[in-house]
Amino acid sequence: MGEFLSVIEWQDLSGQQLLHRFPEEGSANVQFGSQLVVEHTQTAIFFKDGKALDVFPPGRHTLSTKNIPLVTTALSLPFKFKSPFRVVVYFVNTKVFPDLKWGTRSPVLLKDSEFDLIRLRAHGKYAIRVRDCKLVLETLVGSMGLLDTSQICDYLASIIIEKLTQVLGKTLDSILGLPSIFSDLSAGVADLARPVFARYGLALQNAIIESISPPPAVAERIDDRSGMRALGDLDSYVKLSVADAIRNLPASDGGALPVSLGLGLAAGRILGSALDQGSQGPQGTQPQGIAEKLRELKLCLDNGLITTEQYEGKRQQLLDQL
Repeated sequence: MGEFLSVIEWQDLSGQQLLHRFPEEGSANVQFGSQLVVEHTQTAIFFKDGKALDVFPPGRHTLSTKNIPLVTTALSLPFKFKSPFRVVVYFVNTKVFPDLKWGTRSPVLLKDSEFDLIRLRAHGKYAIRVRDCKLVLETLVGSMGLLDTSQICDYLASIIIEKLTQVLGKTLDSILGLPSIFSDLSAGVADLARPVFARYGLALQNAIIESISPPPAVAERIDDRSGMRALGDLDSYVKLSVADAIRNLPASDGGALPVSLGLGLAAGRILGSALDQGSQGPQGTQPQGIAEKLRELKLCLDNGLITTEQYEGKRQQLLDQL
């Protein structure tokens, strides 16, 4: 039968454990008269066959048939039975857990009005407390088999991410407007997730979005657009690109121009002359020259010097000169 336990208790030195199984494996030999010690932020629950039985609040409790009637019934013990019995006890931490992390392990696919379909990564934190200890054990432990805090937190984080995807799908027009709606998104996610958490005996205090980031290629496009807005027009942006290319040239006495510099100069030539309003009318433009400028403009688009919208606008201006 093994050694009898006279005291059953658990101290969470880390302060990070949502619940603890005692013993961690198998069951413990306990006899009537043993002491059950429950800390001030804990609730202790006797557990058998996936069901939560007798519940004990904080304090020191002497085990008897009076205070574990459900265990007594489950084990079919006669009144005043003195022999030891085998039990599993769960200690549930009832404090607030304020800094639990969540994050997308793989990008979330969403439709964006500016960039079409994009993949976003996000992370943040959330806070919970246990509202119904028996319900936590019967659902997360008994029904789902989640035995430790890390498993439970991973599952709860997946709920947050699911609700974030729903909120973004309904409210997000473009990631360009994300910074201004972070607090509204966080509140929306919390509102959707709270009823789900409640089904597991948990109260969701808050769900905070700390960052939402696009793929590097989209981030580059956003930086380019910001730079163009700061400079005021595309011509200034191209001039800046050319200047950057010149600064980054390797120190040498000869050789061909780098591709980036050549394209920058081509874009500058197109924007500075062929597309300059009023510099030359349709009658003075040769079709061969227009075709060459169209090719150069397409190269600038392909190499990220201009956006699709700007390409279409300048392309139409060229075509209007034919």
